[in-house]
This record gives sequence, structure tokens and C-alpha cells, in this order.
Amino acid sequence: MNTHVHQELYGAWSSGNKGRFEELVNAGGLILEQPINGRTVLWLAAAVGSAESIHVLLKKGANVRAKCETTGMSPLHAATRWGHPAAVEATLSDSRATPDEVDNYAQTPLMRTALDGNVEIANLLLKSGCNVNMADCDRRTALMLAANQGRSEMVGLLLQNKANPDLQDEDGITALMRAKNAQICQQLLEAGADTLLTDKSGKTVAERMANRPAILELLNAHASEHSR
Repeated sequence: MNTHVHQELYGAWSSGNKGRFEELVNAGGLILEQPINGRTVLWLAAAVGSAESIHVLLKKGANVRAKCETTGMSPLHAATRWGHPAAVEATLSDSRATPDEVDNYAQTPLMRTALDGNVEIANLLLKSGCNVNMADCDRRTALMLAANQGRSEMVGLLLQNKANPDLQDEDGITALMRAKNAQICQQLLEAGADTLLTDKSGKTVAERMANRPAILELLNAHASEHSR
């Protein structure tokens, strides 16, 4: 692949010009595994959201698991990171793709979409059989990340798919302790989250939420109801 095509492909991706990107891929003559600023052509196709180019490249033998040299993100991470459901689906259509691929921070595509709150992509990943309870390098799960970001719809979806609300990160913090608002707190309580777990400093969720009156009220009501 000549330098000019390198530059054009990268430029089409960085500017979000999916149409031009697809033209370049369809023109052929690409060296599939030659890095373009540390990223393969397939990776760029996933990031720009071109399901068409992904299918073309996979048929030509592109490596669906080839990661970005600097971040460790796979093409599936890229499609997820930039919010392209069709590209996620196209990437997962390859039998070699794994939904639990991790980047340099041990984060999976599900963790990334939990942060962003893209329920459509999360559904695709969950249906593909990803591990909902995997943890990153700080032992944070997708549920913890979604709770911390205030993504109530995502929290609900993860709980429906058997996310464990009582897992603790490296500081002993649970999803309940990370609840951004009262709605998420209620969702986690209804899912059976343990209110008596303590973090590494010995604090319970009620102690951590002492300055969050709406959440503290829910916790106190829950404690009162379950003490009867």
C-alpha cells in the first residue's frame, strides 16, 4: 500500500468520512495487516463505522483481533468506542472475534459501552456471550462503571443479564457504593445488593452516602424494611 493511500484512509477515518473510506477499501490493493499509525485497515473500518468495509476486509482475511499498537484496543473495541452498532455486529460475525477482548487497561468492549451508555451495543455484546462480570485492571466491572456514570438503563440491562452487584473493586467499592443517583441505588437494592459490605477503609454504603440525602433515605428505608 503506498503512502498516499495510507494518508487517505487515515484521513477518511479521522474526519469521519465513511463514504470515502469505503471507496478506498473497495478500490483494493490494500496490505491488510500493515499498520496505519498503529492501526490496521480493519480497525479503522470499525472505528469509522463501516460495516460494509468490515465484511469486505474479513472476506479478504483481515485479522479481526489485530489491536491498536498504542491502546491495545481491538476492532470490536473501536466499533464500540465510537458507537457503531452495525460495525459491532459486522465484527462479531467473524468466528474469530471474541467479545471479551481486553485493551491495555484490561477493559472489554462491554465496559466501554457501559461507560457510554449505549444500550443497543451492550445488547449485541451480551447476546454474543460476553462475560458480564469481567473486571478491569482496577477490578471494576461494567456494572460499577455504569452505576458511577448514572446510566440507569444500562444498569438495568446488566442486572437482567446476571451482573453481580456485590463484586468489589481494588478499593473494596461496590456498584451500590458508586450509585450516581437514587434511581440506580433503587435498582441495585431491588437486585439484592448487600448494604453491609464495607470498602477497604471499613465504610458501609450508608456511611459513604452520608452527604447524599436522597440515596441515604432509600438505604435507611431498605434497612428498616429488612429488619422486620
